Amino acid sequence: MNQEMLDMVVTSIVVPVLVALVPFLVSMIKAGTDYIRQRNKDKRLEKYINIAEDAVQTAVIAVYQTYVSRLKGTDGWSPEVQKKAFEEARRKAIAIMGKAVRDGVFEVYDDFDAWLDNKIEVNVYNNL
Repeated sequence: MNQEMLDMVVTSIVVPVLVALVPFLVSMIKAGTDYIRQRNKDKRLEKYINIAEDAVQTAVIAVYQTYVSRLKGTDGWSPEVQKKAFEEARRKAIAIMGKAVRDGVFEVYDDFDAWLDNKIEVNVYNNL
């Protein structure tokens, strides 16, 4: 008698409850997985932005030390020379950061060129 009652309880109550809970549990697991994926993506992109910012700073300092410092304050310092120094810093920064980092910056900011140009200007200003 007890076994029959237990079978009836399992069949009529436990099984339907489990069937009802499975979709909820699946959605909770999916939400947790999505959260972890997004958190990892955000960390990856943050890492790429940090690498890109370091690359810009390194490029600006390198161009300043090897090119700008000997010309600034002389007759050789002209708008054309400033543009050449800017383009050299830009080229060096792009070479340092590599494609994966550039793609990461683009994923965050949409306009890599505008981001890079502004970062170079900020670094030039900060390093004066």
